[in-house]
Amino acid sequence: MKTSSLSGTKKTRRNFAAGFSLVEVTLVIAVAAITILPLMSLLPFGLDTMRLSASRSAEARMLQIIASDYQMRPWVKNATGVSEREVQLEDTEYFFDEAGLPVQKDSFSHTFSARAIVAPGNGPNLNQDNSGGPNRYLRLLTIRITSDLKNDQALNENSDSSWERSLFIANLEQTGTLSSL
Repeated sequence: MKTSSLSGTKKTRRNFAAGFSLVEVTLVIAVAAITILPLMSLLPFGLDTMRLSASRSAEARMLQIIASDYQMRPWVKNATGVSEREVQLEDTEYFFDEAGLPVQKDSFSHTFSARAIVAPGNGPNLNQDNSGGPNRYLRLLTIRITSDLKNDQALNENSDSSWERSLFIANLEQTGTLSSL
């Protein structure tokens, strides 16, 4: 039997580790940075937009709650001892959470304060109104809102820490005529 010896013929094999070279890894990191950095720069803008949207939504909810409260109140009362009726709408303060929902003044979730101010006198003159005078069923309601809860002067007229919205409210609940006003 013939035996062959392989000891004299050695196969040379290159010993390379499987993987990526340093240049390839550097290129991948550069491409990832170029694509991810612009997306990351949009994140603060998106968060600010979301915060502004939530604030505007809460403000709209607060205005709606205050306006509906004033519209459903009795507007007139009989004057004491007199048969005449007078408009009785008083200024009121309201307290809201971050979603614009009403809360108690000293509540933990108290985020916004609002003051509703009814303009004195009768309502506006409307062009299409045939009564010839001011409209008795409308009142101008000015609402000042602030998120500065530590400042007692924040809801004053010329405060920099509050913003103001004005709207007309209509008398919805009162029955009978207001012609004697």
